[in-house]
Amino acid sequence: MSSPTIQETLTELEGTLEEERQALRTLRRAEIDQAAARKVVLEQRLRELTASRVSLGATERKSLERVRGAAQRNMMLLIHARACVRGALAAVSGSLEGAYPTNRAPSVAPLRLDVRR
Repeated sequence: MSSPTIQETLTELEGTLEEERQALRTLRRAEIDQAAARKVVLEQRLRELTASRVSLGATERKSLERVRGAAQRNMMLLIHARACVRGALAAVSGSLEGAYPTNRAPSVAPLRLDVRR
């Protein structure tokens, strides 16, 4: 059996990121941890495959762009999930630190619009 290509590794990474996205959306910790472990392995494999400085073809570049976008979307989900957990912990502990604001401070001056123009 031959070793995986860059394209195969990127495809596997893209699938792993999709699984991670689903796990992040439903806050399934075990699956998030599994995806993180797979990403480490796939990153190492990509580093080894690209160590020869072989230029990427159009297909690989498109896959890499999709992987980058998926990774950024997952990062935003992770940031949101972390904020939700912090907010929940703050609510349970009675601490205001880390909690979402429940009301906004009134503005300094009322807003006036001139609609006659």
